[in-house]
Amino acid sequence: MDEIKKATSSFRNPYSCAQTIYAAFDGSDESKLAHYKENSGGRAPENMCGALFAALEIAPESARKEIAMDFAKRTGSTTVSYTHLTLPTILLV
Repeated sequence: MDEIKKATSSFRNPYSCAQTIYAAFDGSDESKLAHYKENSGGRAPENMCGALFAALEIAPESARKEIAMDFAKRTGSTTVSYTHLTLPTILLV
């Protein structure tokens, strides 16, 4: 299954936004899933979107700035807002 299908099939069933990105692109380590659950729904540092938080943590350092800029361009911000929470996580992929 490709990453996009994995992400869309696991979002909110059973994973949060940050967990979805981690599971689809990097794995299923239970301690890391717990870390990403703790950083979902506006609980990531600086109210960062959980999906973006996970993407930035698992992406190569050289790609992080571009990922954050693209995310902000697509969603209007990197922080959690009502609009953010209603947009599908798939915007990241």
